[in-house]
Amino acid sequence: MSSTGPRQLLNNLRSDALALTTQIVRATYREVWREFYKWEQEDSRRALASLPAQRASERVGRAAPSHLRVPSANPADWERAAARPDVGGVSAVADASFTLEVHSFGADGAPTVETLVPTVYQVTDALGACPPYESCAPIDVNIFHGDDPEEMAFVPMADDDTFPRGAFLEQHESLAWQAPRFDPNQNAIILETAYRLHYERGISLAHVDETGVLPCMLTDPQGVLAMAAHRDILDWPGSSHKSYPPIWRVVVPHAPDTLRASLENHLKLFCPNLSCVKALCSLHNYEPPAVLSPKHEALAGQDTTYEVPIDACGEDCYLERLDTDAIPPWSDADIDDLRVILQVDPHSIPCDLAYLCRKPCYEVRTERFVNLRRIWNSVRFRHSLLYLAKISANSADHNHTSFTPNAPCSHPGPCNEASKCACYLNKAHCERNCRCSLDCVRRWRGCRCTRSKNNKKACLEKCPCRIANRECDPELCLSCEAQYFGSQLCRNSQVHKARRKAIEVKSSANGLGAFLLEGAEKGDLVIEYVGELIYEPTFDARGFFDRCLLTFEMHSILSTHRGRSYVYGLDHELNVDSTFAGNESRFINHAPGKKANCAVSIKLVNGDHRIGVYAKKRILAGAELFLDYGSEFFDKV
Repeated sequence: MSSTGPRQLLNNLRSDALALTTQIVRATYREVWREFYKWEQEDSRRALASLPAQRASERVGRAAPSHLRVPSANPADWERAAARPDVGGVSAVADASFTLEVHSFGADGAPTVETLVPTVYQVTDALGACPPYESCAPIDVNIFHGDDPEEMAFVPMADDDTFPRGAFLEQHESLAWQAPRFDPNQNAIILETAYRLHYERGISLAHVDETGVLPCMLTDPQGVLAMAAHRDILDWPGSSHKSYPPIWRVVVPHAPDTLRASLENHLKLFCPNLSCVKALCSLHNYEPPAVLSPKHEALAGQDTTYEVPIDACGEDCYLERLDTDAIPPWSDADIDDLRVILQVDPHSIPCDLAYLCRKPCYEVRTERFVNLRRIWNSVRFRHSLLYLAKISANSADHNHTSFTPNAPCSHPGPCNEASKCACYLNKAHCERNCRCSLDCVRRWRGCRCTRSKNNKKACLEKCPCRIANRECDPELCLSCEAQYFGSQLCRNSQVHKARRKAIEVKSSANGLGAFLLEGAEKGDLVIEYVGELIYEPTFDARGFFDRCLLTFEMHSILSTHRGRSYVYGLDHELNVDSTFAGNESRFINHAPGKKANCAVSIKLVNGDHRIGVYAKKRILAGAELFLDYGSEFFDKV
């Protein structure tokens, strides 16, 4: 017998099994679909019939609340305006050429129809034309946007006949309304189909996906089953979700119920960057690294000493109980909880740990000492190799034109090529949120600048942070008082402290301009240029078109039609665009060379590149602000 015989037989069996599974899935999907929409129609009729009945005349005659009424939409206001001779362009005409029919339903479901003859108010010149304007969402920090979607949400400049809509449509693959959206009815049907196939028919979710009958993949970690884990399931008569265990457990694994897992889930919601320190950060698009290291040596490099309490916490306090020989053994979960608490607060005293661990104080003190000693013995040799491997840090994060900040590194061992450290590969210094050791040779050490004898300020031209094109770190640069928001000693932490000037936007010789409301000295931060952080492809799409090539390809028709662009290069990957979101800095106009009273400087602030607009010279209050856009900007206009 040839070797292809059994293999061919196995393939035939698999094909037959797939065909049979496909029939079962299709029949179950059709069955649930019909049951659901049969119930949905009856439920909709009952919902409409349960609405309170009200006659149309009562509904029409009722006046809207005063805080919701628009004066120009009030018929009485229009009648008074039409009767006044000093208000031109408003006249009331009873137009019987068309009527309005108001349909209502009584308590018994019987319909009634009421015919209304409308009064038409003709307005010709009562309202003046609104001057053209651009909308811009006000923000005070950058927002990460990335790339624009390939689908177009709407056609801009709808009231401008000169806007080339055809060419603009060709730059997009589709329209937003053509993309599939979330359908709660369909998701309820798919969810019930999955329940019946998995628990009643015994078909795995992977085999259901293999048939390709359902419009989505059940095993998708971001699919229907994953969403059902975070939503209330529709309880309709045909649903069977209450009769079986939650089916999304197959796709979404159950998180371990431990102190470590609970703390990590809560801490990951907050961005640890010093510029944010808030939940659901809109600037950093990477997931924060694990705050609590699962490795035991995370405690080895920390100072775990504590201050001995004066008074005992109780009869089980370690100050009172010296008989530590008869301590019952702790479980692995209890020991891990103790290590997690010590990672958060390594200086915790045994009296406080006793409340957190729910153990006697004398037991906690003994376990604390035993575990820390075991950790130090296990990593002592490894740490000696780490110190021998120290090398000078080769970094390139001082040049924003060739460097883009990376996510904080998180890996075992030292920061080198062997550990595939993100900071090492990107030639960057390790920042505060990196999970490497605090004595890592790649960490930035800050400055030691102090007040000079002839100057009342610190961190001037010779500051190491300023030379490296970064602002002083509030956790490292302690001598210059960069950590104190009220201190004005440090001259290299203005962006972090948001020490900007008050600015007013009003009409100027160039349309709208930015005017200073308070005086500024040379080197003062006037304002930070903020907007959406976009990648290079989106920058090309939002920039100007090339007049030399006379083509719109890969260039923004929208910016060209407006005649201006608000995109500012940040580094070799990201750009800041304040077209749709920004602050007063987007209204700073251009002035060539020495006529510009402001200049831009891009610095690394708490691990992020940020654009600061600084005063080139002393600027008096009331003066308009100007920047030199540079020749490259006007070469593209």
